[in-house]
Amino acid sequence: MPRTDPRGGARTRARILEASSPLFLEHGFDAVTVAQIAKEAGVSSVTVFNHFPRKEDMFLDRAFDADELLRAAVRDRAPGRDVLDALEELCARLADERHALSGLDPRSVPFFRTVAGSAAVIARARQIAADLAAALAEEITQTSASPSTAARGVAAPGDTAPSDTAPGDTAQNDPRPGGTGPGNTQPSGVAPEGEEAPAPSGAAAASPTTTTTTSPSGDGTTAEAELLAALFVAGYAAVLTGTARRRLRDAPTDEVDPALVEDHRVRLGALFTMLRSGAPAHHG
Repeated sequence: MPRTDPRGGARTRARILEASSPLFLEHGFDAVTVAQIAKEAGVSSVTVFNHFPRKEDMFLDRAFDADELLRAAVRDRAPGRDVLDALEELCARLADERHALSGLDPRSVPFFRTVAGSAAVIARARQIAADLAAALAEEITQTSASPSTAARGVAAPGDTAPSDTAPGDTAQNDPRPGGTGPGNTQPSGVAPEGEEAPAPSGAAAASPTTTTTTSPSGDGTTAEAELLAALFVAGYAAVLTGTARRRLRDAPTDEVDPALVEDHRVRLGALFTMLRSGAPAHHG
């Protein structure tokens, strides 16, 4: 089947992931070569690189899923709904589902161990975290500044909120990773014991002066969106890293301690409390 056939491409990609995952988990990321993966998958090394320009991306293959989940959470939220509400619901859902991107997947421990053993994987995970923050900021900015914003009764960036949507109000309404096999179970930004989660970058622009105080739930400038996204991604990475460390230290099995799940939720709650207390506001 021609390589351009989307079904053939998807099947080949899946076969490469299926071949690479057990090799990485058994031998360690750095010890496995692309040639070994290609042989195991029954393809050439060139084909492997066509699908995965970086070897690290075969192991951190959920980056695309994380990007789409974050964008969908922001893009598909109800009119006037706070971005932080949508992101918090996403994080809670991932935890409820014991999703790989929550760090609570029962099969994740071997993955965490492999990440901790490779400086190359850690470095790539940090770059992916920065990419995710940029993607999230872009989506926040696009939805806040979309032509439909005014029609939905939402203030444009820099404007005060309309009188029927007071700053600080939030809606009570209601995001997606995937991957292949237990080896591909880690969100970006996980660091091993002794490493720190990715730090947020960029600075917030000063908010326009208005007679109404803007809460963490209003619209903001591009710089504000970048700050909010950077803080969220760095904070979530810290929560996930803490969960991964505890699982490696306390329960290196397929069982997930209910106390750890509860602690994970508490730390997520603290993250969003912090974000709401100082982050720029975005309704959409």
